Amino acid sequence: MPAVRALSTRLGTVAALLLLASAGCGPDSGPAPGAHVPVRAPAGPAAYRPPENGVLTPAQVETYLAVRRKVVEDARSGKLPAPDDAGLSAALGPRGIEMAAARELKANPEEMLWVEERILEAEAAAGTARLDADALALLEKTLAGLRSQRAAAADDPTRALLDEQIRTFEGEAARVKAEAARKEPPGVAANMRLVARFHEKLAALDAEIARLAPTPAAALAPTPAPTSAR
Repeated sequence: MPAVRALSTRLGTVAALLLLASAGCGPDSGPAPGAHVPVRAPAGPAAYRPPENGVLTPAQVETYLAVRRKVVEDARSGKLPAPDDAGLSAALGPRGIEMAAARELKANPEEMLWVEERILEAEAAAGTARLDADALALLEKTLAGLRSQRAAAADDPTRALLDEQIRTFEGEAARVKAEAARKEPPGVAANMRLVARFHEKLAALDAEIARLAPTPAAALAPTPAPTSAR
């Protein structure tokens, strides 16, 4: 936004002028003899720009696993901060612990957060697909039973009641089939296939972190993604 950039530029200029004024020199003068010249802090990791297609790479998942293993190592060695009254460290929350681990491993923390979001998104989509399949199997089993009862019904009122129940379950089965048939976006579908390869390792690390962390069980586990809406 031009307005935001212009404001940032102005604020930066004002801050620089104030710094120069406080040092007793003008904008065009150099530092006074013997004056302390602040050393610029080393730049942090470059801002991460996710790929437009949103697709993870195996290397990114491997690096994310390494970060989670580092959190496990820190938990085992007692390096994680003690929880406060609210159950979380006042100085370093779950995200901070993960980002600190990423930095120690020379990984980009912003990239690791993006990777985690994509993993959770893929797992949520896979979970939704499993729920659809389970629901459809149950509905088909129920319908088979109702149709069997309908064939053996001795009177019209009973058959009419069963017909109504069959129509209701057939409608629900059609709805679930339609939802299950909707395809995920290509990026999500690709990530689902990749994450499935690492599912056991990811789940094992999450369980170990939940067991070892001094915070409540779910505090250091990745925040579950909402159920995939299709």
